[in-house]
Amino acid sequence: LGTSGEGVSLRDDVKWKAVETALACVGDRVPLIACFIDTSTERVMDGVSRLTDLGVHGVATTPPIYYLPHSDDDLLRYYEVVADRSPLPIVIYNIPGTTKVTVSPSVMAQLADHPNIIGVKDSTGNWSHTVDLIEATRGKAFNILPGSHLLAGQGILLGAHGAVMSVANIDPVGCVALVESARTRDIDAMNAAMAQLHSFDPAAIARVLPIGKVFRHGSQAAVLKAALNSLGICGTQTAHPILPVSPEGRRAIDGMLRQLGLLD
Repeated sequence: LGTSGEGVSLRDDVKWKAVETALACVGDRVPLIACFIDTSTERVMDGVSRLTDLGVHGVATTPPIYYLPHSDDDLLRYYEVVADRSPLPIVIYNIPGTTKVTVSPSVMAQLADHPNIIGVKDSTGNWSHTVDLIEATRGKAFNILPGSHLLAGQGILLGAHGAVMSVANIDPVGCVALVESARTRDIDAMNAAMAQLHSFDPAAIARVLPIGKVFRHGSQAAVLKAALNSLGICGTQTAHPILPVSPEGRRAIDGMLRQLGLLD
């Protein structure tokens, strides 16, 4: 129910149905952390309560939206209250591109000491911020998960613990290869995986379009669903006002998938 899952756009009954479906698909194979985003502490706690009843294993939440936190003290108090009251572990979701609020490395370092805050999905897309965040929380029981495939490999080499990448929906094998090669410090394998996912050498850019560029053809959710529809995984319906990808965009996305060997 985060950004790719269109969580803030869905009716409540659709949200809960999506979580129930995900739990049924995952079973006991891995923990499931669901996202919940809202405008106030009490509304977020209502969501945490419902997610607890449904059986998820943790909750990721952004700073409150619309009425933005005014200061670092506001952010600290918000996350402390949520974590104190939540029966589930809390993951900070730091995505200033949509919330217009950045949880700074210094605030994160303080929150990392809370026993019920277990980590952050950091979607700032900012390498300097990622470096500062890893250094500020080093040695703490706190998981740092870059939210961008552009920073995943380098982040893990520096000390991040994994990554949450939207393109993993399209190319899970490539994303796993990127993470595992970074964890084992196999630089050649990591560079190969990064080339597949986002950054080819200059001579190859003209020949092979990296997978991350699919997002040039529409909103993130619409593009993901278009790609997954071509791969036979799901439909293309999005929550209005998000519009589906245009026919021209679909052809471009399919072309990229074919070039990368993901589509016959």
